[in-house]
Amino acid sequence: GEDHVINFEAAGNNNYATITQTGADKSFTGDFEGTGHTLNASQTGTGNHTAYIDIFTQQNAGQQAAINLTQSGSNNKSYSITGSCYAASGCALNISQTD
Repeated sequence: GEDHVINFEAAGNNNYATITQTGADKSFTGDFEGTGHTLNASQTGTGNHTAYIDIFTQQNAGQQAAINLTQSGSNNKSYSITGSCYAASGCALNISQTD
């Protein structure tokens, strides 16, 4: 279908989210606070991809945040990632945009 919109906020530890959207006009906004976050998102279809991610890991937490975002065909892709990562091992970002 079309017109997919997801907005969520996750607070606490070890949050895990998986998002898959198909068709056109896709967007999601995710806000993570705490430690040990994992986000696997995939937006497909023909264009109009948008993702806004705000992530905050606590200072001296020891657990990282891992964000995997894939957006694919046909054009119209964008993403924004803001926040702070204080995990000792850092945070992992894997962004793939294809066409």
